[in-house]
Amino acid sequence: MKKKFLLVILFLLTALVYYSCSVKCGCTTYCSMFCEQKYKFVMKDTLDQTLVEGIMFFETADDNTFQGKYNFTKTYNEFPGISTMQGILEGKYSTTLKKGTINTNPGIADYNIFIDFKILTKQLKGTFYLSTMTGIKYKGNFFAELIETK
Repeated sequence: MKKKFLLVILFLLTALVYYSCSVKCGCTTYCSMFCEQKYKFVMKDTLDQTLVEGIMFFETADDNTFQGKYNFTKTYNEFPGISTMQGILEGKYSTTLKKGTINTNPGIADYNIFIDFKILTKQLKGTFYLSTMTGIKYKGNFFAELIETK
């Protein structure tokens, strides 16, 4: 009888932990640092002049990928590749390596802006670059700060 009771308790605790994780982050499969997170971001050129500011919202995630949306709240200067940035993003990350990559237009393989970043406490910091069939054509700096979590 004690053995059955302990098995039931163990099962209930496991189910509770799994359920609380999926409810907390709103994702059905995995609790991720990129699940339902909103970041304020800035993209700057190599001379540290601000090009754009905006908001990124990571909507869904699993153990190493995420999807979401972004929009520009202010554009200071146009730059090569900005026209390809249509508001949808996909990315990959590694919590063990504390880094990741964002594809700012998953529907296009050529002439696209990618962001490589390091994962810091409530921040993402790295570089963005315009990738073309002939190589990287433009680079700049990227910084994002967590402003909301659900």
